[in-house]
Amino acid sequence: MTALRWNIARLLAAGFALAGLLVTAAPGAAASAAAAVPCVSMTRVQPTNTHNRSNVLNGVSVRSPCNAWAVGNSLTTVNNHRTLLSFIVHWDGASWTPSQNPGVGDLLGAVAAISATSAWAVGTHLDSNGAAHTLIEHWDGTSWTQVASPSPGTGSTLRAVAATSATNAWAVGAFSDSGGSEQTLIEHWDGTSWTQVPSPSPGTLNGVIGIGWAVGQQTTSSGADQTVIEHWDGRKWSVVPGADLGSGSTGSLAAVSATSPANIWAVGTLRASDGSAQDLIEHYDGTSWTQSASPGPGELTGVSVTGASDAWAVGGSQIGQIVHYDGTSWTPVPSQPVGGLNAVSASSPASVWAVGDGTPGPTLALHLRCC
Repeated sequence: MTALRWNIARLLAAGFALAGLLVTAAPGAAASAAAAVPCVSMTRVQPTNTHNRSNVLNGVSVRSPCNAWAVGNSLTTVNNHRTLLSFIVHWDGASWTPSQNPGVGDLLGAVAAISATSAWAVGTHLDSNGAAHTLIEHWDGTSWTQVASPSPGTGSTLRAVAATSATNAWAVGAFSDSGGSEQTLIEHWDGTSWTQVPSPSPGTLNGVIGIGWAVGQQTTSSGADQTVIEHWDGRKWSVVPGADLGSGSTGSLAAVSATSPANIWAVGTLRASDGSAQDLIEHYDGTSWTQSASPGPGELTGVSVTGASDAWAVGGSQIGQIVHYDGTSWTPVPSQPVGGLNAVSASSPASVWAVGDGTPGPTLALHLRCC
């Protein structure tokens, strides 16, 4: 499946060493002279033993300056066999520390924190035969435990999760039907159990927000991706037209974030007819989706919005990309060279974390703040 192949490919390509979780800080990037300009400091998850592992952080959720979660995976080679492991780390305001490690055969792709005593993490479990199944874990304030979830089709994966309360959470991804076609997957938590909710579109959903929007892409008969946006009206999910990308252009959406039903941002990748990649940023104002001016070439994989004049987006497959919205336009944020960034989350303009894989070195988290 597309989502599953992407995660495994990132692990194989990373080529970094990981074995435990010890966090150290590296010098911050050069700050702008302007006091309100965002700047970046870097924190890396360092190796603590000799096993050779590739690793990556795929998701992050920030509830406050002293409460954040990040999830990821490592790929270790032991006795010539590669073993996939998941791990979860927690930020307490001073340092990142391991919370759960490992989950053998697990890929964790996203996390959503509701409070200090409630959080959800989702992804994929690979069984001994290599078949993919949905994976959902819950934090109750003491420990993470797996919660039963629907796993339809011949292979299922969850890419994103969002929660607004103890009785309302959404998880999205994709599954393969009996014919091998990829279908969007949406699941809902009602406070008691996770159930599959009908989803109208083929393809993969990569991002979701608790107020009922999901984004992703589907592959056309010509092999090109086209954006998919779905909306929950309280009764059912329906496909909603996205922004007009222009003649000959195709696109995919990787993440979505909002502060209200009239301030929603979605990000991804726009491809021109010649195959070149450009950042894709779309905005919903309560009526329709429109494309925002792109800050540059590349691909965006994560977005987080704190207000009408503050939003962050990250991406970059090889070199980390960070862009910031100030209420008028999106502009690049200078930072030290890093590997790809997969996700970003903010609880306020001064409490922002982005996560991904480090270059050079192991897994990294970037602290984005206003200096």
